[in-house]
Amino acid sequence: MFSSTRRAEGPCATELTQVSSLLPPRGPYEFSLLPTLTRPLEDLSKCIEGARQTSATANGYSPTGLVPLADSILEICQAACTAYGLVDGAIAAGVGTGSSDNSPTATGIGAAGLTGDRPSSSGASTWRCVKTPMTLGSLTLQNEEESLLARQIVYAVLTSLSALLREVYVREKDVVSETDVVGEGGVGAGAALYGREGAGAVSQCLSRVLALLGKIVPE
Repeated sequence: MFSSTRRAEGPCATELTQVSSLLPPRGPYEFSLLPTLTRPLEDLSKCIEGARQTSATANGYSPTGLVPLADSILEICQAACTAYGLVDGAIAAGVGTGSSDNSPTATGIGAAGLTGDRPSSSGASTWRCVKTPMTLGSLTLQNEEESLLARQIVYAVLTSLSALLREVYVREKDVVSETDVVGEGGVGAGAALYGREGAGAVSQCLSRVLALLGKIVPE
């Protein structure tokens, strides 16, 4: 289970806890985890969107622990990308806080290894995606078909995660614009939407998510 140094507080703490409870400790995890993340991420995003109706401060839009949680999900997606060969291992490592690696599954289904494996920037172990059998009716998917489905699943998770972070970032920018005088050098609407120019933790995390998302757009 994902753990944070601080307990989730404020609006949407329940939804944040629901997402965090799905994440395993760092180490091997099964790919089947990823499809379970999409709906809870969407629920959290909807909750944060609704929080603007009752909260008058930027802190009300960003529950405690949101960015560490998002970074963890990003690393899990990076590990999945490496396992299924969706992106080059070095690329996956370069868009996040650390590299992801992979190990053979207990069932003997081979998984792509990561070259240049190294620990994450925090010094902790990384997540390693273990392939799980994928079926379509009675047909077991293999090779390109398997990778295609994996790509679609990872893409869905990253899309939900980016929508969540974008919602938080835009709401925070809205609050700041109402309380501060923005000069000619202020952040424009485009930067607010995509989080490329902001200096905050949310915008930086969003940029990392979008970087990986852009690498795995389904063909």
